[in-house]
Amino acid sequence: MRAHHNPTRQADLHRLAVALGERLAAACPRCRCPGWGVVGVGGAKPCPLCGGPTREPATTTSACASARCGHTGEVLLPGTGDATWCDRCNP
Repeated sequence: MRAHHNPTRQADLHRLAVALGERLAAACPRCRCPGWGVVGVGGAKPCPLCGGPTREPATTTSACASARCGHTGEVLLPGTGDATWCDRCNP
């Protein structure tokens, strides 16, 4: 079945189209060019039980889509991780 006729893929295509529209509607804080959005995640949130790293990201990195600007920004995600994703507490 082709992707545009498959019901489960249609839901994914819809979600991706909405995400693309939101990204194009967001402007870069420096140059005001459309296309500002998340391009990566980094770090590891601490586990609430043992304090060790979890598999949950601690930061998100956003960037401008314009090749001339190159502006990036990093946002710290609030809170601690979930012990479910801790390799020490939940191996």
